Amino acid sequence: QLPQPLLETTKALAAGHGYELLPDLTPELSWIAQPEGTPAGAPTVCIHDFTGLLWGFRALAPLLSASGCLGIHASTRLLDGCACMQELAAQYVQLLPKGLWKGGAPVGLVGYSLG
Repeated sequence: QLPQPLLETTKALAAGHGYELLPDLTPELSWIAQPEGTPAGAPTVCIHDFTGLLWGFRALAPLLSASGCLGIHASTRLLDGCACMQELAAQYVQLLPKGLWKGGAPVGLVGYSLG
């Protein structure tokens, strides 16, 4: 099961004990495979297929990275106003939580068949 958003009281308690929390994710961004222990690097990002969903990555994602895999699935919110693939790609980049890629680490992208 994918993680649920943390309550504000839980965030405050974690911060009080010095834990660094991952940023909240948008509805289009979700964990496909959780990081194992303390991640050594950045998670891999999987981009939806022609269906707009991430089902095709469920079996593959745990094998891609010990740092976990995030998935971007399509939504009308992301598609609205995009006239070309470059604009859609820019929307996707804006989804990515900046705190997950420390020190300019490269982002691994996986995708296939947008149709």
